[in-house]
Amino acid sequence: MEDITQYDRKALLPKITIDLGSDKITLDAKTIENYFDIEKPKIYKCSKDSESFLKVVNEVRGKSGVRKVFHQDGVKVLRHSIGLNTLSARIIEQKYLDPTDFNVLKFAGKLVME
Repeated sequence: MEDITQYDRKALLPKITIDLGSDKITLDAKTIENYFDIEKPKIYKCSKDSESFLKVVNEVRGKSGVRKVFHQDGVKVLRHSIGLNTLSARIIEQKYLDPTDFNVLKFAGKLVME
Protein backbone atom coordinates (compact mmCIF):
# COMPACT_ATOMS: atom_id res chain seq x y z
CA MET A 1 0.00 0.00 0.00
CA GLU A 2 1.26 3.47 -0.92
CA ASP A 3 1.79 6.46 1.39
CA ILE A 4 -1.19 8.74 0.69
CA THR A 5 0.63 11.91 1.75
CA GLN A 6 2.47 11.98 -1.59
CA TYR A 7 -0.82 12.40 -3.50
CA ASP A 8 -3.25 15.28 -3.91
CA ARG A 9 -6.15 14.50 -1.55
CA LYS A 10 -8.66 16.24 -3.85
CA ALA A 11 -7.79 13.91 -6.73
CA LEU A 12 -8.49 10.87 -4.56
CA LEU A 13 -11.96 11.83 -3.24
CA PRO A 14 -15.03 10.08 -4.64
CA LYS A 15 -17.17 11.95 -7.17
CA ILE A 16 -20.72 11.78 -5.82
CA THR A 17 -23.96 13.74 -5.95
CA ILE A 18 -26.50 13.39 -3.14
CA ASP A 19 -30.23 14.07 -2.96
CA LEU A 20 -31.27 15.62 0.34
CA GLY A 21 -34.96 15.81 -0.56
CA SER A 22 -35.17 19.47 -1.45
CA ASP A 23 -31.67 19.81 -2.92
CA LYS A 24 -29.34 17.83 -5.16
CA ILE A 25 -25.70 18.58 -4.28
CA THR A 26 -22.50 17.54 -6.06
CA LEU A 27 -19.85 17.17 -3.40
CA ASP A 28 -16.29 18.42 -3.73
CA ALA A 29 -13.27 18.66 -1.43
CA LYS A 30 -14.82 21.64 0.42
CA THR A 31 -18.28 20.15 0.98
CA ILE A 32 -17.87 16.38 1.30
CA GLU A 33 -16.93 16.55 4.99
CA ASN A 34 -20.18 18.41 5.76
CA TYR A 35 -22.11 15.23 4.86
CA PHE A 36 -19.65 12.34 5.22
CA ASP A 37 -16.87 11.08 7.48
CA ILE A 38 -13.97 10.14 5.23
CA GLU A 39 -12.00 6.99 5.97
CA LYS A 40 -8.33 7.06 5.02
CA PRO A 41 -8.04 6.10 1.31
CA LYS A 42 -6.16 2.94 0.44
CA ILE A 43 -3.79 3.38 -2.48
CA TYR A 44 -2.05 0.54 -4.30
CA LYS A 45 0.56 0.92 -7.01
CA CYS A 46 -0.19 -1.65 -9.70
CA SER A 47 1.40 -2.70 -12.94
CA LYS A 48 0.50 -4.59 -16.07
CA ASP A 49 3.35 -5.30 -18.44
CA SER A 50 5.38 -2.06 -18.51
CA GLU A 51 2.51 0.25 -17.51
CA SER A 52 1.76 1.30 -13.95
CA PHE A 53 -1.31 2.87 -12.38
CA LEU A 54 -2.90 3.48 -9.00
CA LYS A 55 -5.80 1.55 -7.52
CA VAL A 56 -7.63 3.81 -5.04
CA VAL A 57 -10.27 2.55 -2.59
CA ASN A 58 -12.26 5.26 -0.77
CA GLU A 59 -14.87 4.76 1.92
CA VAL A 60 -17.14 7.48 3.31
CA ARG A 61 -19.93 7.21 5.90
CA GLY A 62 -22.89 9.57 6.02
CA LYS A 63 -23.26 12.02 8.91
CA SER A 64 -26.76 13.20 7.92
CA GLY A 65 -29.80 11.77 6.20
CA VAL A 66 -29.26 11.14 2.50
CA ARG A 67 -32.18 10.09 0.28
CA LYS A 68 -30.30 9.14 -2.91
CA VAL A 69 -26.73 8.92 -4.10
CA PHE A 70 -25.86 9.47 -7.76
CA HIS A 71 -22.50 7.96 -8.68
CA GLN A 72 -20.30 6.61 -11.44
CA ASP A 73 -18.96 3.10 -12.13
CA GLY A 74 -16.91 1.49 -9.40
CA VAL A 75 -19.05 2.79 -6.52
CA LYS A 76 -21.00 0.62 -4.08
CA VAL A 77 -23.67 2.32 -1.95
CA LEU A 78 -24.92 0.68 1.23
CA ARG A 79 -27.46 1.74 3.85
CA HIS A 80 -25.92 3.30 6.94
CA SER A 81 -28.00 3.95 10.06
CA ILE A 82 -27.09 7.13 11.92
CA GLY A 83 -29.94 7.22 14.39
CA LEU A 84 -33.17 5.65 15.44
CA ASN A 85 -35.11 6.57 12.31
CA THR A 86 -32.43 8.14 10.13
CA LEU A 87 -30.73 6.39 7.25
CA SER A 88 -27.73 7.65 5.38
CA ALA A 89 -25.23 6.02 3.03
CA ARG A 90 -21.93 4.21 3.29
CA ILE A 91 -20.10 4.61 0.00
CA ILE A 92 -17.18 2.49 -1.16
CA GLU A 93 -15.47 3.60 -4.34
CA GLN A 94 -12.78 1.71 -6.25
CA LYS A 95 -11.06 3.48 -9.11
CA TYR A 96 -7.90 3.28 -11.18
CA LEU A 97 -5.86 6.44 -11.79
CA ASP A 98 -2.97 7.44 -13.97
CA PRO A 99 -0.14 8.15 -11.47
CA THR A 100 1.04 11.27 -13.31
CA ASP A 101 -2.17 13.25 -13.93
CA PHE A 102 -4.77 11.35 -11.81
CA ASN A 103 -7.10 10.84 -14.78
CA VAL A 104 -9.48 7.93 -14.23
CA LEU A 105 -8.59 4.81 -16.20
CA LYS A 106 -10.74 1.87 -17.26
CA PHE A 107 -9.08 -1.41 -16.38
CA ALA A 108 -9.94 -5.02 -17.15
CA GLY A 109 -7.58 -7.81 -16.33
CA LYS A 110 -5.41 -9.20 -13.56
CA LEU A 111 -3.55 -6.88 -11.18
CA VAL A 112 0.01 -7.32 -9.96
CA MET A 113 0.42 -5.50 -6.64
CA GLU A 114 3.85 -3.97 -6.01
